Amino acid sequence: MARQLTIRVGELFAEAYDSSTPIARWFLPKKPLADGLKEKTKLTDYDQLTFELLYRPDALPTDRFTEKKVAAVVTAGFEGMLAQTFEQKNLPVSNDLIFGVTERIGPKGEVLKSVDQTELSLISEKLKLIKITEVIVASLNSDLKQENQNAVASFFRDQGFKVFTSDSSEAGEHVRWTKLIEQVQWRHLVEDLESQLEEIAKSATLKFTHLDDLKHKTPTLYAGLDIFWLAGLENKSLLLESQPNDVVEVGFFDAPEFRHLPSNQRNGPLLLGKSLRPTALDLFLLDDPALEIDGLVAANFDRSRSRIEEALVIMSKAQQGNTRLEGAKVANDTLNIFVGALASEMKSLSRGEMIGVDGPLASLVIKHVKQIDSTLKCELGAKS
Repeated sequence: MARQLTIRVGELFAEAYDSSTPIARWFLPKKPLADGLKEKTKLTDYDQLTFELLYRPDALPTDRFTEKKVAAVVTAGFEGMLAQTFEQKNLPVSNDLIFGVTERIGPKGEVLKSVDQTELSLISEKLKLIKITEVIVASLNSDLKQENQNAVASFFRDQGFKVFTSDSSEAGEHVRWTKLIEQVQWRHLVEDLESQLEEIAKSATLKFTHLDDLKHKTPTLYAGLDIFWLAGLENKSLLLESQPNDVVEVGFFDAPEFRHLPSNQRNGPLLLGKSLRPTALDLFLLDDPALEIDGLVAANFDRSRSRIEEALVIMSKAQQGNTRLEGAKVANDTLNIFVGALASEMKSLSRGEMIGVDGPLASLVIKHVKQIDSTLKCELGAKS
């Protein structure tokens, strides 16, 4: 009987599951993915390796955009809108790599102007000259009719380019083009991982999915070490505002509060020696030291616990005055600030429906949100 190993991969952590049983968790900045798999699993026992990619959109690869290997072809007159979309994704795509094409689909899906292949030929020659290998095709009103988009895509594929088009039916070019760009970045991530795994997974089939692929009929929260993600909302899924790698800092009212960091500043928990500030994940791990993560050893844990509690006490002093503060209590109170925001968000989004909670932090999340709000409906386990 074929055996499957599921590997959940995020920005900072990887987890390996045999069926639904976790067999290893490790911290990627200290042990790369391929090294962890070789050390922690016997890959030859498995016929298929399924990688669930748990990345926030802002953490997806940008290197091929930075290296100027990607260009875009868009309906003429909308070059600026596409450029703005790239800017909002923090992708350094020069205006010189965004080409307008005089094709047009009307607001009712009618073809107002077909694609001129002579025009495309001129663009193709220039892209080959500057060694562009990938082309994003963003056509106006392609949600209504894809004839022009498909014609442009077919031309560039025939010329040897790797081509990406939008298959989204959502109205609104900005939304559709944002998803298209993320689709390109997901493809880059998969190719990077395939390259890393090429030598160690020769005998197994590799399959890659990401959180948008998860289909749930009822609300299901994935409470991971890297990400909190809620699926099953009218067949949609979304990134929660509260995230495990949010850092604690002194807020406006001289009290601890949580703040998002950009992906290049998310270093992981202080307990694993990479961050200088405590994170929400640190506070969850302090509450349950039994959660096994490779590299989280007892000696470092106790030393880091003292550092975290001391930092939180110092952050709380301005608000508490001369009151004697106990480190463990301040840590618990700070965690409650995070959990309170998380519980409020879960309740608002689920609209009274039961939420299934899955992932390594599932039990801790359920315990703490129910302490904050006993009326919140949530239970252990992913919902179908």
